[in-house]
Amino acid sequence: MFKIKSAGDIKEASKDGATIIAVGTHFKGDIESEVSLRIDGEVTGNLFCKNKIIVGPSGQIEGNLDGTHIVIMGSVKGEITAKDSLLLKGKGRIEGNIFTTMLTIEPETHFNGRCQMDSQVIEMDKGRKEKESKQNLASTTIK
Repeated sequence: MFKIKSAGDIKEASKDGATIIAVGTHFKGDIESEVSLRIDGEVTGNLFCKNKIIVGPSGQIEGNLDGTHIVIMGSVKGEITAKDSLLLKGKGRIEGNIFTTMLTIEPETHFNGRCQMDSQVIEMDKGRKEKESKQNLASTTIK
């Protein structure tokens, strides 16, 4: 029924798809994705996405988010970097700092943290994260 002929077919089939963490799913660890992410379950870890991140109404994240367009309808405890836009809607809840170029907050949402809105802030934050990552690698020793 679903026949995939080659590795190229697998890449093409998932190119425009989205990754979904469904209700009832508990995931621990960092997630890196080229395609959009939708979180309706629970994630403990950081999310890095080159596309859109959607946290559904039942979604709960404890970790940092880094994406292009981010929509929060659930709960996030951590730092959020949205390169293009961040939308906090419905009963969405953010506990942490925000770095974005455009922020939209609807009524009945909750935000507790600091917000910096400037494209230069995004680039500075990216440089800071890269520097921290290099420092962490440099301080790691193998015995």
